[in-house]
Amino acid sequence: MKFCIIIIFFSSLAFSQTSEDYLMNGNGAFGQEKYKEAIMYYTKAIEINPSFANAYNNRGLAKYYTQNNIGAIADFSKAIELEPTYSNAYSNRGFAKDEMKDYIGAIADYTFSLELNPKDFEVYYNRGIARMNAKDYQGTIEDCTKAIEISPEYPISYYNRGLAKNELLDFAGAIVDYSKVIELDSNNFNAYNNRGLERQYLKDFEGAISDYSKALEINSHLTIAYNNRCFAKNEITDYKGAILDCTKAIELDSNFAMAYNNRGIAKYNLEDFTNAITDYSKAIELNPGLAIAYCNRGLSKFALKEYKGAILEYTKASELNPKLAIAYSNRGLAELKLKKKAEACLDFTKADELGYEKAIELLLEFCK
Repeated sequence: MKFCIIIIFFSSLAFSQTSEDYLMNGNGAFGQEKYKEAIMYYTKAIEINPSFANAYNNRGLAKYYTQNNIGAIADFSKAIELEPTYSNAYSNRGFAKDEMKDYIGAIADYTFSLELNPKDFEVYYNRGIARMNAKDYQGTIEDCTKAIEISPEYPISYYNRGLAKNELLDFAGAIVDYSKVIELDSNNFNAYNNRGLERQYLKDFEGAISDYSKALEINSHLTIAYNNRCFAKNEITDYKGAILDCTKAIELDSNFAMAYNNRGIAKYNLEDFTNAITDYSKAIELNPGLAIAYCNRGLSKFALKEYKGAILEYTKASELNPKLAIAYSNRGLAELKLKKKAEACLDFTKADELGYEKAIELLLEFCK
């Protein structure tokens, strides 16, 4: 995001410094990222001229950069009080409110700024972010689209529109936007990674792997891309390749719980059940709320004929995520092994209620 700082150049024949002189000094310090010094100069300008709206606006920006959002909002508000049509002060206040998670207030300020200056594409972009934070994804798409109409060469607008489309499950539309980002910025590794995810959601795993590989070609330390490629390789049964990628992700980030989980999946499919359990256990140690890791550890225990242990794992998974249908189905299979038909049929029924397609087959086979 970009902010609007007003820099005005003045000349003076007087030897004593004027409010304009202090404003210029503050702008110089601001440009050197000496924000506390800038605040001092802007304050001097305000002491000389308490009606100096530009000084309040610029001091607000300096306060923002010292993590003083409350003070920043107060200064932007004073600038607006002094100059009610000060569009930049509204947009700057909107950004500070966004940082404080006051998304509704931020949207209101951005909207007022746009009423005053409807051609400011950056304010549309910023309002789009506030709307995304407020989970108004359609609103984000509309704002990014407007920003693109005004400034079609601004890649981040396409990028954020892609994020919003993903949230609305428009994976194909998101791919179009990420492709445009890549067209405008061929070294944008995040766009390649995100496009890979969209392709993965559409079951185009080869295309996803190609995008993850391109992202890693640009940034060989992009941990998430190794993990994502590991997942995609699991889907095309390249389990050894998956292990290599997840291992690399773990080397880069030893606290990456999902990488351990995904590596465990590859080991499970290679029938290395004991080491799969080790990986799932590490994932759970790092993220005790990772329901799928408990479910996967249950699968490995089931494969090792540890049916009671498997049931405990599936039970924990279902407690953490009551909508995880496969946990109920898998627990039912383990219960059958222990001749607990009634409990198994209840679990198959629950899995069916949650939409697990194979549950009806289990009900017909075991629960007539």
